Amino acid sequence: MYQDRARVAQLALLLLVCLLLLPAVITYSQGTDAGDQAESESPADDDTAPVWLEVLRDIGRADAPLHKLSAIVFILIFAALMHWLIMLVIRKTVARLEADTLGAPPRRRLSGQRAVTVLGLLANLAKWIIGIGVVLWVLSVLNVNLAPVLAGAGILGVAVGFGSQALVRDLITGFFLLLEGQYVVGDYIEVAGKFGLVESIGLRVTVLKDLDNQLHYIPNGSITQLTVYEEQFVNYIAEVPFATADEAERAQGILQAVASDMGHDYPRHLPFIGATEAHVSPGGTAACVRIALAVFPTQDWLALEELPARAKMALAAGGMSLPEGRGPRAYPDLRRMPLPRPPEDIELGRKTLTRLL
Repeated sequence: MYQDRARVAQLALLLLVCLLLLPAVITYSQGTDAGDQAESESPADDDTAPVWLEVLRDIGRADAPLHKLSAIVFILIFAALMHWLIMLVIRKTVARLEADTLGAPPRRRLSGQRAVTVLGLLANLAKWIIGIGVVLWVLSVLNVNLAPVLAGAGILGVAVGFGSQALVRDLITGFFLLLEGQYVVGDYIEVAGKFGLVESIGLRVTVLKDLDNQLHYIPNGSITQLTVYEEQFVNYIAEVPFATADEAERAQGILQAVASDMGHDYPRHLPFIGATEAHVSPGGTAACVRIALAVFPTQDWLALEELPARAKMALAAGGMSLPEGRGPRAYPDLRRMPLPRPPEDIELGRKTLTRLL
């Protein structure tokens, strides 16, 4: 499986390198033709020339209008074929990566998502390379001197660079976002006041799809702070207090029905809702019923408002009362968070760093 991916990636890279070198090869072949017109060429040289270079020379030395038109048609067909082949390779690779990472562990799934993001950028880069290569090749067939064209393009690029600093900032920021892999396609992120699923990442913009299926195009240069939800849920614990352990045990059935109803009413908003658990304080003076649940990002109101309100109503309907001044509440579940480092480890690390500096 991984060997197939490596072969496909090598093939795509080889095709891109060929496209990059194609204008240089054409220029070289035309320069060789100019030298051959000044000096006579021996038959032995013709025999040793590669076939593909001879084809490029024939295209470059097209003089008659019909020959030039035929050469341009050949260039367009060749470019279309290259574009189709590269896109086919990238699409098949993306499909295989998505199939392999479906249901995979988080680390492997993240690696696959990063590969899909890079392949999407590679597809856009291939389009630009093919387009620029076709333009240069057609100009060379039409016997246009490319030196003034490239010089003018350089001057124009400098002028455009001064006038489009925001665009340059977006491109540079997008490059480092892709290089560092801060987020990838398929992640849920919150950026620039928008929350959504990352649809695509380009050098200039990041495209988000929000909960209303609306697309937001966010310039990369405007991303100064973002939140990446590594997992597609936020863990909470809902707690309902009671005066005695007997009341907590009797309320478990009522609260379990409330939890089941919420899971049925909001299946996408609540990826997980656990069973009720009764807890009694060490002295036996207080008790509570706890429910562990996972909430989709930005839907915290289900744990903080909806579940406590339903629990209170269900208990009142069942003839049960809550302690005076206390009611249901929900708070983040920190059981999956890493434990803080002991103070002695922090002090040891500080001394080690000071000694090294």
